[in-house]
Amino acid sequence: GGDGGADFELPRSASLGDLPDPWVFACSIQRPESVGEKIKNDVDSAARRADKPVGVVFFSSQDIPAGQRERARRYARDTHDVALDIYDRRALIGWLCDKDLHEFGATIS
Repeated sequence: GGDGGADFELPRSASLGDLPDPWVFACSIQRPESVGEKIKNDVDSAARRADKPVGVVFFSSQDIPAGQRERARRYARDTHDVALDIYDRRALIGWLCDKDLHEFGATIS
């Protein structure tokens, strides 16, 4: 609590390519039945920040059904004019298993 909807942030000097600043990042290990409320609360908190983000990136250790992700995105956009990207367990596992990601990691270590 008290983190303004951001579990971590990138400093303004960090580059996110062509994305405008700022973005905040939130994470959850909550059970699937409560993760929707956690997303909404984090978006609400982030939107109240003095430095209102253009977007929130939300990571979840749980699978989040596509319909629930879409409702959350629509809520963030319509209520706060904030973009919301959600990466659930399936997305994270896909990244961790991505062959190209592993090959890239080997080149920088």
